[in-house]
Amino acid sequence: MLHCFWYWSTSLGGSGAAVEKSGGFLRGRDNTIFLYERADSSSMAFNFDLRKILIVFIIATLIAVLAYSITAAIMPRPAQEDYCGQYYPRAEPYGPGTKERPSGYSCPAYDGAAEKQCTKDKGMPDFTYNEYGCPASMTCNYCIRDFMSAQKRFNFIMFITDSIIAVIAILIGLNLPGKKEVNNWIGIGLLFGGLITLFVGTVAYYSDLGRYVRPVVIFVELALVIYLSYKKLSEK
Repeated sequence: MLHCFWYWSTSLGGSGAAVEKSGGFLRGRDNTIFLYERADSSSMAFNFDLRKILIVFIIATLIAVLAYSITAAIMPRPAQEDYCGQYYPRAEPYGPGTKERPSGYSCPAYDGAAEKQCTKDKGMPDFTYNEYGCPASMTCNYCIRDFMSAQKRFNFIMFITDSIIAVIAILIGLNLPGKKEVNNWIGIGLLFGGLITLFVGTVAYYSDLGRYVRPVVIFVELALVIYLSYKKLSEK
């Protein structure tokens, strides 16, 4: 059973609100739907307004989409095909030959120093082979390194953009005038959207954060969630 806003049926009647009873539901003058049940010869109603839930869900979703669209406008998400095409690095220095090796033929001595240096520089050795499948030359392909570097920049931009959008949404949600009930639900949507956006940005850049920065970021976000919980749940 969900716990939200409960009203005794006597208070509904005493408030002068027009209540229409149909099956297990009560419908108020403002189209609010109440789910009720009998308990100890008294009736209780559950305030279940789908419109408010939709407002919160749609606002929260659109804030997250807005943050991502801003990030993509600043820098499109990199794709490996854009950097490496159909390049598939080989793990071995010997490839298939076009001719069968003569009896007693052996490949020239292979010097792996260049390959080791290429790997050290975060590149991928790219071999060309002679007709017998022996390595004839090697170049160092840095497309994977360049792609990973671009992905890291994109994640950083997403983290910064999501953090800014999240802070703006949370501040607006906390400072909306509470005189109108619709403002309360819009504010809750902004808060949820801000928290979701902040979470997405943190997850995207978490692996690239320094080991000392990670706990600080998580602590700040945890403190923010606790503060918002007390702030909103303690309001009457």
